[in-house]
Amino acid sequence: MPHHHHHENTCTQKDITLDTPDTLYSNSYAVVVSSITLNDAEWNDVVSHLFELHPNAQKFVYSDNDILSIRSGLQTLMPRYVAFVCQPNECGRIFVARCHCLMR
Repeated sequence: MPHHHHHENTCTQKDITLDTPDTLYSNSYAVVVSSITLNDAEWNDVVSHLFELHPNAQKFVYSDNDILSIRSGLQTLMPRYVAFVCQPNECGRIFVARCHCLMR
């Protein structure tokens, strides 16, 4: 009968999270935010909190509702995860459609 050894400190793929240091995941997170939202104190707190959770994240800031202006930066980073931080008046149907185009 085969005998399997179990090691308590063995790290498996399911143990890797976004916060596990020195992995593709820990260095693969982007935060996208408009300059208006970033300059709002309460919304800036939201962005700051994301960076507390994901200290290796990269921030991409766009202005004048031109979210497609950050496309080349995102293409260079190729993050696995992207957080879009936007105020309710910024994230209507058109915004979502532009985000969809941005992520393709």
